[in-house]
Amino acid sequence: MEFLISKMKYGSLRQKLPQEKYLQLFGYSGVYLSMKIENRYYRIAAIGLVLNLLLQVILFFAVDPYFASILSPLYSIWFILFIVGWRNEHPRR
Repeated sequence: MEFLISKMKYGSLRQKLPQEKYLQLFGYSGVYLSMKIENRYYRIAAIGLVLNLLLQVILFFAVDPYFASILSPLYSIWFILFIVGWRNEHPRR
């Protein structure tokens, strides 16, 4: 089993993890989770999306539906941050 582990190709984030920690997290199967919350871009995008949606719903009912539509363009920012996190996690070869 050690021979297979030593032959695994590590990605950008996997290089940062020590081998024992990687095996503890993912086991010997070599399964790689692409949406780890450790990625700061994923975390910022998820928190921003949730806060944006929550604030938009609150403004829709509390103030005015048209005033809540001001926040709609921010969804593209959270999508761009998700893409940046994806490219950071999976660089081109």
